[in-house]
Amino acid sequence: MLQIPPARRFKRILYGIVLLMVWLKVLRLPAEGADTLDYNLRVWQVENGLPQNKVTALAQTQDGYLWVGTYGGLARFDGVKFTVFDERSTPELPDSRVTSLFAADDSTLWIGHEDGSLTIYKNGEFQPVNVPSALNGHKIYDMGADKSGDIWVFCDAGLLVRVRDGLTLSTPLGGAEGLLNFARTTNGTIWVAHDGRLSRLEHSTIFQEVTEETNTYVQGICSSRDGGLWVSSNGRLHKLNQDQWTPDLPSPWSQNPLTHLLETMDGTLLAATAKDGLYLMFPGTNKTSIHFDHASGFPSDGIISVLEDREGNIWIGTSDSGLVQLHQNNVQSISPPDRWRGDAVLSVCPGLVSNELWVGTEGAGLYHYLNGNWSNYGYTNGIGNSYIWSVAIDETGKLWIGTWNAGLFFRDNNHFKFALGMTNLELQVPALLPARDGGLWVGTSFGLLHYRTDQTNWFTQADGKLLRNVRTIAEALDGTVWFGMEGNGLACLETNHIHLFGRRDGLPSDRIECLRLDVDGTLWIGSFDGGLCRYKHGKFSVIDREQGLPSSVISDIEDDGHGFFWMGSRDGIIRASKSELNDCADGRIKEIHCLTYGTDDGMPTIECTSGLQPAGCQTSDGRLWFPTTKGLAFVNPRTVKINHLPPPMVLEELVVDGQRITNFTAPLRIPPGHNRFDFYYTALSLVAPEKVRFKYRIEGLEPDWVDADTKRVANYSFLPPGTYTFHVIACNNDGVWNQTGVSLPFVLLPYFWQTGWFYFLGSSTSLVMAGGAVWFATRRRMRRKLEQIERQRELEYERSRIARDIHDDLGSQLTSITMLSDGARSQLDDPKQASYDLNQIYDIAREATRSMDEIVWAVNPDHDSMESLASYLEKYALDFLRAAGIKCRLDMPSQFPTWRLTSELRHNLFLAYKEALNNVAKHAAASEALITMTIESNAFEVTIEDNGRGFDQMARKNKQTINPDRLTSGNGLNNMKQRLLKIGGLCEIKSIPGNGTKIKFWVAHKSRL
Repeated sequence: MLQIPPARRFKRILYGIVLLMVWLKVLRLPAEGADTLDYNLRVWQVENGLPQNKVTALAQTQDGYLWVGTYGGLARFDGVKFTVFDERSTPELPDSRVTSLFAADDSTLWIGHEDGSLTIYKNGEFQPVNVPSALNGHKIYDMGADKSGDIWVFCDAGLLVRVRDGLTLSTPLGGAEGLLNFARTTNGTIWVAHDGRLSRLEHSTIFQEVTEETNTYVQGICSSRDGGLWVSSNGRLHKLNQDQWTPDLPSPWSQNPLTHLLETMDGTLLAATAKDGLYLMFPGTNKTSIHFDHASGFPSDGIISVLEDREGNIWIGTSDSGLVQLHQNNVQSISPPDRWRGDAVLSVCPGLVSNELWVGTEGAGLYHYLNGNWSNYGYTNGIGNSYIWSVAIDETGKLWIGTWNAGLFFRDNNHFKFALGMTNLELQVPALLPARDGGLWVGTSFGLLHYRTDQTNWFTQADGKLLRNVRTIAEALDGTVWFGMEGNGLACLETNHIHLFGRRDGLPSDRIECLRLDVDGTLWIGSFDGGLCRYKHGKFSVIDREQGLPSSVISDIEDDGHGFFWMGSRDGIIRASKSELNDCADGRIKEIHCLTYGTDDGMPTIECTSGLQPAGCQTSDGRLWFPTTKGLAFVNPRTVKINHLPPPMVLEELVVDGQRITNFTAPLRIPPGHNRFDFYYTALSLVAPEKVRFKYRIEGLEPDWVDADTKRVANYSFLPPGTYTFHVIACNNDGVWNQTGVSLPFVLLPYFWQTGWFYFLGSSTSLVMAGGAVWFATRRRMRRKLEQIERQRELEYERSRIARDIHDDLGSQLTSITMLSDGARSQLDDPKQASYDLNQIYDIAREATRSMDEIVWAVNPDHDSMESLASYLEKYALDFLRAAGIKCRLDMPSQFPTWRLTSELRHNLFLAYKEALNNVAKHAAASEALITMTIESNAFEVTIEDNGRGFDQMARKNKQTINPDRLTSGNGLNNMKQRLLKIGGLCEIKSIPGNGTKIKFWVAHKSRL
């Protein structure tokens, strides 16, 4: 049993003082009143490229672009950048003050202006439209097409004008001056409300709605999904469908006039006001309406325009705060009124009843959530530490909490007590797991503990290693217990035997964060820095960033029961298919496809809490809960919205050597001589544009796709002439690909010398010249063969020379050593003679070693350079003359040419050089020698000059010895000259009796290919 010393007396006294000073009852916190808003807002303003922060009109064309009208011009938005069109950049626009937009079914964008003018945008071009005189000077409020496709314009004077022929109709007026509304139902009926009075357009005639109950003060109108018309009037909400008015509901916006009313694809009603923000109403449900205004964090109370795009995003044009995107979050969060006191949420577990949670925090104590009500437990309730690392409810319904450095506690009514038998243990308890036998598995800083009533069974070491910092525990159906540690890897407890696993066994990391046992017994392991790992059939398989996992830190793994794992991580909540994970782990696929949810999806932060258990849980309603460093997040897998729409794609422009091309008339022909090609493209998925990914290739050039990630331009620095097709595809934020994509066929024209006829002419000319070339090639081949034979002969000569040198020098020296050794053995009785013989053997062996070094140096190609030659000559002279007691001075160049010297040249030059130095040492009686090397443009010289006795050159020619101590009649001098002649050099000898000798070796350099 583990023995841990009791807490120091000072800590106990301090703990008692704290208990006496705080309240002695549970602190009850009031409920928030409503769940946290589950919508995400994004705002774009002038700083982001918007022409003006007053957004007057919105429309989405069939190609997927969002068009934004302002008083500073018209902007086209792809989710990433705005392209602005105004009077200066687009002369076809008569007025930059855009007041209305309408996207027709034929892909035409109709643009209404404040001065009553009208413009259309179609096929990439703006064109002004001739408008009836009735519109002159009247702001165009709205536009739409009737059942026959005719465009009708509604202006601020309450006039309906048909663009085709100028037919102008006046609409009935009500008593709410300046209140205008326009709607077009799904069957093509146009409805207008002029100053609060409702009427409809049928067969080019205005019909007034006569129901006084709904037509005394019409605040706003819009079409419904079922073909009817929603009408907000007199603070009530009505629907007209097939001449029947239903239902009659109170509107949350009361009597406020509406600038826009819209029913979304999911049936939500959006009501925009000029001064009271935006209302969301949910007819037919029991959901409470939501009000977005300045007080709730909305950027503006003034709303001018509202639009729902093809993906269900809500776009809101404000009067002073730019463009706002509103979409429902897939991830939501809850928090108590005190917002966790600014502390991180560490652990969470479900309670015994539905809609109940127990939440541990980093310093704010323990929170209890039940049906919207919050309670907090801390020191006042007996908890010895406000850092609650782990929470669990055992099979009896008892609540257990593990703390940082204060041990294990259990709940007794509204008070917490030390676990029996562990009162004096100041433990860190990062992990709790109810055991299958009714007990409790406890992960501590000292090891694994099995706790039951007051019985403790500790597992603190295995294989001689301490099992410190147990962070996560999992128990299999057969009772096998797996537990992961911070820095000590993974352990398996089976029948009281512990087996350890680490990196050497295939684990990607020894820092284990979480464990999940699948129904088939497969163990999934989340690590701190190695991603996700599967243990199956005794083998570990790793899935990390290289395999498509968005994060290497996996803090929790939850199974939604629908074939997906939901994982907490440092990079958000990750959703991954279990079948894909298994296929990747088995090697059947190389990459998995995950969905990642972050702050844009509703998370308070992307960093989930890690290293504690439970770091996530699933409640009875199927919701998955993840503690984060900034709050508690949850997701309902059954209601998560997946974007199944592949993004429309547009190739915006091609830039060729700085010249823009936007008119892609097929076939696009590009003149020769162009090198750089930049293809600019985009994909119109507006849910999360930053998550849209691209792949591209040039067919005819690249066989495989280039992964561009989120980059929206493809750059090519060179393309050879030819016929190509640029092809780009994209996927949306949820990984749904538009496999068709967009493509651009183009032809890069060649210069005339790159054309087929030029190649034919060149080929013909080549054939004519081929005969002469064959003759020339034959001669050249024969010459090369002769050169090869010559090189072979030189090689054989070199081999013979090496063999001769070894035989002459080393052979004679080894023979001498053999003879002297034999003599020395017979002279063992005569130490003096034996010592003499051994000295001779030593001298001969040293000379043999030097000879071998010279041979190796001469044949080694690494020394075929001037610098190596000079270095070797310098070293040899210093060593040789030092041994002879002669002072040696050297004058060598500081830099050497990069000439390549043959082995034969270096060998013969060195032998001549060696002979010259030998003469200086043995015959010159010199005290000093000067060795000089000079480099010329195509030759070099080596000069050896001594201050010895010299000799008479004329007497030598006549074979007369002037000095009996100088051997001038030998062959050494002639040998030097012969060796220099053999390598194409010259040997010049100058000597004066009594004034020394000067020998100069001159060698020409012949460059060789």
